[in-house]
Amino acid sequence: MFSYQFYKVVHLGGFFVAFMGLAGLLWAAATAADKSAKRPALIFHGLGLLLALVGGFGMAARLGMMSGLPGWVHAKIGLWVVLGALPIVAKRMPQHSGKLWWAIPFFGILAAYLGVYKPF
Repeated sequence: MFSYQFYKVVHLGGFFVAFMGLAGLLWAAATAADKSAKRPALIFHGLGLLLALVGGFGMAARLGMMSGLPGWVHAKIGLWVVLGALPIVAKRMPQHSGKLWWAIPFFGILAAYLGVYKPF
């Protein structure tokens, strides 16, 4: 089994990769780029979300929280679902890509807040 620090790096790195993929998807939606420009961004987004999920549950397991997850972990899982759905929103509503551009950092800051302060 890996250390807590390893899982933390995987978790944070996963979100960096996922946000990079989302930025690419929003750029592609805003500029009406062809499918070849969207594919790498989708791959990065999906891979990043997978890494974030594995790292997050790895940290929870190392902290002994798997028998009952606290509320802040449930909130972070909800944010993970929202971030996973954003490519669908960007594809179906490209006119809102500018608003999503500003919403994505908010979701990242909210996830960081939940992870650092563990409010509930």
